[in-house]
Amino acid sequence: MDAEACGMASLSLGAGRVRKEDAIDYSAGIILRKKTGDKVITGDTLAYLHTSSDDKLRDAMEIMNTAITIESEPAPDVKTVLAVVSENGVELL
Repeated sequence: MDAEACGMASLSLGAGRVRKEDAIDYSAGIILRKKTGDKVITGDTLAYLHTSSDDKLRDAMEIMNTAITIESEPAPDVKTVLAVVSENGVELL
């Protein structure tokens, strides 16, 4: 899953701003039903896209289709926490 592309899809739905003058559509957003590494079978819902505009929905769907890759083998485990920062300094994990 390409998180940046998911963010761009959310932006295209109206959930964010390109410029500070842009309005935010508070009904817009994405609910992800699957995460990287989850098993997917035909017919599974991967995400729900919300917006108040059909035109924005079509654009966001195109972006989301590029954001998600389905493969026959599970994705490799990736370390999500690389270090811990505390008052004692940075501890690499």
